[in-house]
Amino acid sequence: MARVHGMHAEENSPFSSGHLKRTTPRPIAISWHNLSTQEYYPFFKTDASFRRLLECNPLFARLFGVEGSESFVSTPAAEVLFPSPALRETILERFEKGFLDRFEAPFRRKDSSSFWGELSAIVSPDGSCICGILRDVTERKTNELWLKEQNSSLSMLAEISADLMAELDTDSLLQKVLRYATSAMNTEHGSISFVDFTTKERYVSWSQGPILSSFQGIRIPLGMGLGGEVIAAGKRKIVKDYRNFSNRLPDHDFDCIGTTVGVPLRWKDEVFGYLSIYYEGEPREIEDTRLEHLDQFAFLASLALHNARLYEDAQLEIAERRRLEEELRKATLEAQRANEAKSDFLARMSHEIRTPLNILTGVSDLLLEREVDSELRDNLSMISQAGKFLTEMVNDILDFSKIEAGMIKVERMPFSLSALLGDIAPMFVFHAERSGIAFRVSADPTLPDVFTGDSLRLKQILFNLLGNAIKFTKRGFVRLAVTGVPLGEFSYEIRFTVSDTGVGMMPDVLDSIFEPYHQGELSVARRFGGSGLGLPISRKLAELMGGVLSVESALGRGSDFTLSLPLEVARTPSDSKGTMEEEGTALPEKLSILVADDNTVNRTLLSKLLSLPGWTVLMAADGQEALEIVRKDAPDVIILDLEMPRMDGCAAAKAIRKHEVESGKRSFILGLTGYTRSESAPLCADAGMDDCLTKPARKFTLLAGIANYFSSGGVWNTLEDDEENEV
Repeated sequence: MARVHGMHAEENSPFSSGHLKRTTPRPIAISWHNLSTQEYYPFFKTDASFRRLLECNPLFARLFGVEGSESFVSTPAAEVLFPSPALRETILERFEKGFLDRFEAPFRRKDSSSFWGELSAIVSPDGSCICGILRDVTERKTNELWLKEQNSSLSMLAEISADLMAELDTDSLLQKVLRYATSAMNTEHGSISFVDFTTKERYVSWSQGPILSSFQGIRIPLGMGLGGEVIAAGKRKIVKDYRNFSNRLPDHDFDCIGTTVGVPLRWKDEVFGYLSIYYEGEPREIEDTRLEHLDQFAFLASLALHNARLYEDAQLEIAERRRLEEELRKATLEAQRANEAKSDFLARMSHEIRTPLNILTGVSDLLLEREVDSELRDNLSMISQAGKFLTEMVNDILDFSKIEAGMIKVERMPFSLSALLGDIAPMFVFHAERSGIAFRVSADPTLPDVFTGDSLRLKQILFNLLGNAIKFTKRGFVRLAVTGVPLGEFSYEIRFTVSDTGVGMMPDVLDSIFEPYHQGELSVARRFGGSGLGLPISRKLAELMGGVLSVESALGRGSDFTLSLPLEVARTPSDSKGTMEEEGTALPEKLSILVADDNTVNRTLLSKLLSLPGWTVLMAADGQEALEIVRKDAPDVIILDLEMPRMDGCAAAKAIRKHEVESGKRSFILGLTGYTRSESAPLCADAGMDDCLTKPARKFTLLAGIANYFSSGGVWNTLEDDEENEV
């Protein structure tokens, strides 16, 4: 007998591998009578071509709805039922080496019903016939099909669950939910609808199949139809016979619907829509498992809609935040542009104002050096004082503008506290004596002397406070007291307290005096004048240095202004720059000076200020002319105005330094600017200058710079120190 291929028959089957293995290798005769009369398996016998049923047992005949094997074999229907023409060729093709193992196929009974059969057969040894068994496996096939559908539904649910984690397109996600739900329910019709509680209506948002597509977006009264009852009950509802449903929609398009199911869409306790499935044809029963899967699809749809709502809310919030950020960016940019325009305007005005101020103060200083009568000297002193007042006003306005724009830089360099007080005291002693009041300075002797900080800004604050104190005090005294409290091993809180016995202030104006352009009592402001920027600038500078400026005052009793400033003790000695009065600092006896300025009056004034015995002053109207003079005469000192036609001061300085590489002689180059030093110093340093002065340049300042440069052997450069100490 031929070897069995892929044999899976049961152990007690006559065609099982165990039975075949026990047979002898010699051909044997099988008693068909024994097989056709047994009642264990449905046996059959056909001709070799598998066209005609020759014999069968009663069990086989009953599979096809016929009682008695003989009546089944003799009936013409047998040729149609077993094997059917459609199956014959397929069955013969499946035979392998004379054996057919567990071939499954649908078979039709006499009453036209069907069943699934499992066919096993073998060709007789002489090849004259085919014998086999046919078992009814309908129940197993039904279970397998059910299991397959279950797996398919679970797979679709798992896929949608995964999509919920990544899919942000709500429309495509819900279309997939609806498509999978109808597939799992074995229908092509379904929809997802929403509720509008405001108008008490519902409407189809997504649909599957032709029945509901024409109703998409159409609003339906909330209480009508299956959907209304599902929403009202908040749970699943089945209408087995929709045609006779009392609350059905009247449209005739729904006449074809036999059975329908609706499941609510909800988030927590809120029902906001429903998922519905429709079957055409006759009413039907729906398995519980399918209904459970439909509930799960409805839950996933609810979750998708909730996520979409959160996502849309988040997107709206992000869009709103971006809009606000963009508005803020534009507003900030506009504010920056306005601030830059204001700063540019103030800088330009500063330049334009400082030029005539330079002439005013310079000429008055020159005239005061001469022998003049007392009346003329008093008039010249008034002119000089007016020039100083205007200069201070311009400086205040520019400083405040720079502070507002965040452009003020704070230095950190060692300075001597005693030297700072020594510089301040003589100036204000003179002013106090002229006002008929006493001026006192006291300092705690236990404090360290050398600290690290911005001594220039500290002086600016103290000058403002002391100047105000003397201005507003007509009798009594002005006192500067310096005390300190240790903050750590190498740091102190130094307190500079300026006290006076002047007019004082009301308590309600103490906070407002630190506001820009505010001067306390209007009558006092008119009487004493001023820009109203000194105290706001002082407080801002104190804050930039990490300190606090506070005030206590009583009307008619005077005021106490206290600057509390954290300062670190310097680890190295003070590196203060010398002045012309320091020991060993003297002016050269002979000197050649070049002054380059496009303003004729300024040029002439500078020439007169610097025309000392033994000194020669040359003049140029612009940078190009100055360069030509340098190439011919190589002066010792070159003073360049930064803004000149043809070639400005910085360009001229660069060209001069380039020429000096070839000539071998280096000149002291000093820049003169109508802008602030903080603005101009970096430009001057980049051009190779040694120092930079702000207009109006006083004679003493010019001579001090020249003296310091030559006394240092030509290595004195304030611009390099500015860059090193900026923070």
